[in-house]
Amino acid sequence: MSNETIADGKYVELTYKVIDQKSGGVLTQVEYPLGYVHGTNEVLAPAVMVELEGKSAGEVIEVPIDCNQLYGPRDESLVITERIQDVPEEYQQVGMSILMENDRGQTKTFLVTRVDKRSVTIDGNNPLCGREVIFR
Repeated sequence: MSNETIADGKYVELTYKVIDQKSGGVLTQVEYPLGYVHGTNEVLAPAVMVELEGKSAGEVIEVPIDCNQLYGPRDESLVITERIQDVPEEYQQVGMSILMENDRGQTKTFLVTRVDKRSVTIDGNNPLCGREVIFR
């Protein structure tokens, strides 16, 4: 972007990290630039979009984000534990994504969060629910 600044309608590429405010651990790191058109896509959190406005190439921002505002509070009804023998073997691994469909045909992605000898637990909440993070 040379000397241009970020504004609505401009194509922007950026890399970022999402850092847990409590632990300081990196939750997500995107090293290959994410491209988007500023002001037209809802790719990033609104607070991040506001902070990027007017910035130039190479500038670093840090934006605190309460993920409950983005994704809503955790919904424990979206955490399901099944007997391991009732779960296909390919889904018996922590980190696997499972696309589920309800009776109305709506789909939702669940993540396998726990596997033991007897059961598999899946969670349909966004992994960032309940966390406060820093977008850098």
